[in-house]
Amino acid sequence: MPGVPSGRGCEACRKQKKKCDQTQPSCARCARLNIPCVGGGVRRFKFMDQGVVVKLAVDRKKNPLPPRTRSPTPQFLPSSQTNAIANAFVCMMEVTDVRYDISCYGAFLKQVPSRLGNSPVLDASVTALTHASAALYTRQDHAEVFQKYGHGLSVLRTALNNAHKSHSADTLCAIYFLMIAEGWIMRKYDVCVGHVNGMAYVLNILAAKLDPDPFEQDLLQTLCIPVILSSIFDPTVQLPASVMRRISVAGPRRPNSNQGASIQSLQITTFAKFPGLVHHPELHFSDLVATYQQMRLEYSILRRRLDTRTADIAAEVNRVPSLETMRLQSLCQVGCCLMLTLAIILNRVYHTCDPLETSLDDDLHHFCRESLTLAEAALPHRPLGSSPIPLNLSIAWAVVRDADLRDRIEGIIELYEASYIKTPWKTSAFLLQQHLKQLRLRMASLPPLEDSLRMDSSSSSATPS
Repeated sequence: MPGVPSGRGCEACRKQKKKCDQTQPSCARCARLNIPCVGGGVRRFKFMDQGVVVKLAVDRKKNPLPPRTRSPTPQFLPSSQTNAIANAFVCMMEVTDVRYDISCYGAFLKQVPSRLGNSPVLDASVTALTHASAALYTRQDHAEVFQKYGHGLSVLRTALNNAHKSHSADTLCAIYFLMIAEGWIMRKYDVCVGHVNGMAYVLNILAAKLDPDPFEQDLLQTLCIPVILSSIFDPTVQLPASVMRRISVAGPRRPNSNQGASIQSLQITTFAKFPGLVHHPELHFSDLVATYQQMRLEYSILRRRLDTRTADIAAEVNRVPSLETMRLQSLCQVGCCLMLTLAIILNRVYHTCDPLETSLDDDLHHFCRESLTLAEAALPHRPLGSSPIPLNLSIAWAVVRDADLRDRIEGIIELYEASYIKTPWKTSAFLLQQHLKQLRLRMASLPPLEDSLRMDSSSSSATPS
């Protein structure tokens, strides 16, 4: 090979440019001079630059070069630190264990790595999230985890005080990531009201954007869910009307081909009705009845899909189910869990408005029994693969009338609390009980429902199978 040294003489002979006989263990010259003989018979290598430069002949008279334009310098240059943050996030997304799979937190996650390095608040929140994920997996607390989370909050505070950065999708995404990280670090399935109010504020500004990109659209639809769920229990949390208009224009997402037809009860436009239905049912009673009946019907459809997924996994006795198969099963479980949670709440609100509707108590027992069965089946997917289960159990525990079923639900809640993430389930249950109590007092002071409304609702009701 040209340019590669071929000499195998010892170091002493090479240094003096003398011919070496390469005798072992010492060459004749080193033995005569009584000096150490090192490197005799060893071939040397010289590493060459293998880059190839190709020059193209250009006729400058016929094809003059275009004038050179100076490209704008990016505000943040790629660095090894940015690469490290992106690699950690990608590794977290590529986890093949459904128990720690974060894909349930939104479809927009795949677009996050390409946005790193341009926003300090997004970089800090992703760093906090990846460190919290490692702590969740190892079940060990480290000071660095809390330090990264605290740094993320500090950078977020700075971004929110900046008129330009506070309106960006990166800031909204950072709030969401820090809320998730807080739940993992503090070991709780609890949504911080401060984070939710911050999301609602930024959502309102982002929804006013005339031409949102796909990342912003996915982010907008995903982050509406925690805001809506929080507003059901806390009337001070409200989803801005501008966000609802943006969602209505965008319409529901197209379902994946392997997930069957879309479930209308799980669309954001349906979720957005619940704060009004729960807090002011007397103003939306007809819509409440229609939404409840639709949810009862669609729950049985989604439940059959879950049974099909479970049967497919059970049939693969000699093979480990693929991650995609496990994700589909977990997705069906999460969907059933959300529908049960909302159906139980709507059932009790409906019953408060119309205590004479006898089928509601049978529905309630069925929904609570389903909640227990679903929670038992989802135990192997703890902690992240079954994250909505504790809220569903707490709602069922708050309103169930069967004492034995109530004790069994409380027992399964304790099993979920043993999976390293705790939930303030009694707090959620107490909030629902207090709301139903206040609603009963308010409804008692109002005139009774019209008989026509009661007849319409009873004619469409049937005990779920």
